[in-house]
Amino acid sequence: MQTHSTEILTADCCIVGGGPAGLMLGYLFARAGLRVMVIEKHADFLHDFRGDTIHPSTLEIMHQLGLLESFLTLPHQRAEKLEAEIGGQSITMADFSRLPVQCRFIAFMPQWDFLNYMAEQSARYSGFSLLQSTSFESLNVENGKVSGVIASRGNQQLHIRCKLVVGADGRHSRVREAAGLTGQEFGAARDVIWFRLSKQPQDPDLGMGHKGPRQNFIVIDRGDYWQCGLTIPKGEFQAKQAAGLDAFKARSGGSVAVRGLRAWRKSRAGRRLNCCRYVSTAWISGRNLVCSALVMRRMPCRRLAGLA
Repeated sequence: MQTHSTEILTADCCIVGGGPAGLMLGYLFARAGLRVMVIEKHADFLHDFRGDTIHPSTLEIMHQLGLLESFLTLPHQRAEKLEAEIGGQSITMADFSRLPVQCRFIAFMPQWDFLNYMAEQSARYSGFSLLQSTSFESLNVENGKVSGVIASRGNQQLHIRCKLVVGADGRHSRVREAAGLTGQEFGAARDVIWFRLSKQPQDPDLGMGHKGPRQNFIVIDRGDYWQCGLTIPKGEFQAKQAAGLDAFKARSGGSVAVRGLRAWRKSRAGRRLNCCRYVSTAWISGRNLVCSALVMRRMPCRRLAGLA
């Protein structure tokens, strides 16, 4: 798309990517008094089944930041234990009731609610800016040093000048690629096909908010619908998709009555998903690890941004 105008912006730090890592770091920087700019290519945060679990360690961090009370007013479900069926027996995989923390449970909350909340809390600080529908184009380099970011928003090109650029734009990071950096992948042995099912009057009460895995099948009570997941060996999704939904229903039917699936649908950025997609790992903990790493290490925010 051809640009028609150019705008020059300045900040202490520019964070590329408005996911859990980018927004939590943006909040911490703004809280420390820095001018921080987060750019996010999507217009909103409506991505279904993205890191929907918030672990006790993350909830403890929210408590330490003084955010927990208002955070838990958002709609969520709680699981004090995680159970699985192995060899026909119900096994407790995790019991959070013994943890020495404020919240002895996992909270199930759509990631868009978490991100909207962090964006709202960050906006309380005058130095915070969130630019949505804004795509990273390249790094600005002067005299061999990165001096900012070039981004695009509609027909406008943005030159963001800053001392620190942070790439928080996911596993296929364009910032990392532009900087010539390499990542290390540890991989996962299995993928999960996530989908949602509408609730029916005769559906059981799961009590603790989840059931499974049973025969590699997971069910999570999300209030007005069921979030379901079938774990499969990594790399088998295309074969299962090619086999069709009837075969998928037959495979899943031994664990739960799979109804209402009419067509495979690819996940589209910024839209809620009604059918199936696959992601790695059953209990997604990425945002929990990120929050712990950023906060528990007590990052010297101003020194990191070159201001101290």
